[in-house]
Amino acid sequence: MCAYSPFRNALMFNNELMADVHFVVGPAGASKKVPAHKSNQWRYRGRCDSIQFAVDKRIFIAGLGLYGSSCGKAEYSVKIELKRQGVVLAQNLTKFVSDGSSNTFSVWFEHPVQVEQDTFYTVSAILDGNELSYFGQEGMTEVQCGKVTFQFQCSSDSTNGTGVQGGQIPELIFYA
Repeated sequence: MCAYSPFRNALMFNNELMADVHFVVGPAGASKKVPAHKSNQWRYRGRCDSIQFAVDKRIFIAGLGLYGSSCGKAEYSVKIELKRQGVVLAQNLTKFVSDGSSNTFSVWFEHPVQVEQDTFYTVSAILDGNELSYFGQEGMTEVQCGKVTFQFQCSSDSTNGTGVQGGQIPELIFYA
């Protein structure tokens, strides 16, 4: 028996180059597989990976899906933030352990945060860990996830190379 989860992931990096790797999108029983492309030479060193997004319907952001180590098991310290016009709406400082697989790892805010339509928000992740990590490539500026359309654009807060075309933060965990 599968437990129902109201969370969905908006995927930014998506192409057919690694057909054997997929994200599962949607609730149990109504999910679909979306191919994802990842590479494995990303470094963190405590710098900020950030992206801006807007949606066409009100949603609640619950967390982020992040890539982990491409060199085996590794522990990461991470600080995630959600901002609107430079004002921090939510943040969390935590740790997670990556198992070395190409899976993403969910990092949650303490409470879901309401995101209004047609307004750009910034999500950021500052990770610290010694291992090389997977990262996404060939990102998309617009993603349809269920009845919600996401638009992505680069963030000036990003000091570690993440942008629309590639980088960290492949998933926004949300519900509508």
